[in-house]
Amino acid sequence: MFDNKDFQVSREKLEKGPTRNEIGKLPDILQVLELIFSKEIKSRLDPLQSSYIADLSSYNLYYSLRTNDNSRQVILLPSSPTPFIFYRGQCEFFNPCTPPIYRGMSLQNIILARLRQCEFGLLLGKHPIVMEFNGNGYVVSYAGLAQHYELPTDILDLTNNVWTAAFFAITKCINGEYKLLDESYSDKFGVLYILDSELIINRIDVIGAQPFPRPSRQNALGLTMGSDENFNDLEGLSIIPFKHNQNSERIVYSMFYESRKLFPDDMLINLAREIKNLSTISFDAAVVCHKRFYPDLSETQFDEMCTDAGISFVSTSIVDFSEEDLLREAREWDQAGRVRLIKRIRTIPVTTL
Repeated sequence: MFDNKDFQVSREKLEKGPTRNEIGKLPDILQVLELIFSKEIKSRLDPLQSSYIADLSSYNLYYSLRTNDNSRQVILLPSSPTPFIFYRGQCEFFNPCTPPIYRGMSLQNIILARLRQCEFGLLLGKHPIVMEFNGNGYVVSYAGLAQHYELPTDILDLTNNVWTAAFFAITKCINGEYKLLDESYSDKFGVLYILDSELIINRIDVIGAQPFPRPSRQNALGLTMGSDENFNDLEGLSIIPFKHNQNSERIVYSMFYESRKLFPDDMLINLAREIKNLSTISFDAAVVCHKRFYPDLSETQFDEMCTDAGISFVSTSIVDFSEEDLLREAREWDQAGRVRLIKRIRTIPVTTL
């Protein structure tokens, strides 16, 4: 759909950083979006496009597809005019571009982050809506949820909603809240990534609709990466630099109700923050972490590694849901949540991803 030549910018230029004069000649975020939308329209008018792709033009729906592994679980792909074109927005260009867990973290902190991620996953497993998802064969992305509730993982965030990518390209996370960039960015540039999924489709994690709202609101997808990988090196990737312009960016920011649309309040926020600061981990989380992330280590080696990292263990996690919260969530799900989600699910001829 997108021709890399349209957005050709040399890596050397991006890494070196354009001059103030060169930044002034770049398009702003609204002009970049206008260019992308013009290409979307041309693509959708292409008579060679199959009819089911044209049907994916509406936002706020989910398309059920089955995984192509033995589990044959159902994933809920967020709808988009460009469902298999992925976007990522950043207020600055970073090279290398890596998932949060590899951004300057020590080996000890990586171990602790993975233990916290597993602790978070075990907590989620107690939630009634998560249990219903699992019982009905829907994929619950524990790693994806951890990522979206600010726990460092090896997932790099992507989306098939270009507006969502634009939001992250014109904001910065300050004390857990995404704020519009201030005037100090007036001489800087951001980047909007466009990734053609054809070459790496088997590596994309469709996080999509989940029992909690953040991933659903953000049309969430992700790319699991190794410590030695650089997102900037992927084939099929276009990198569009743009100049920061407060007037244009304020328009995008206001469209999302100053971040509230993408980050609605829910019960997981405070619990995730508690887990993010844990240094004492449950034995159950340690077992899960050992099996998932360090299967080549013996139990003794794993224990020694955790001890060297200063991690201690307890029989039961000190972070848990309250019974009152779980009852309220279950009641709201039974009264409206389940029906609301079902009404937004569609089935399309493509049945696996």
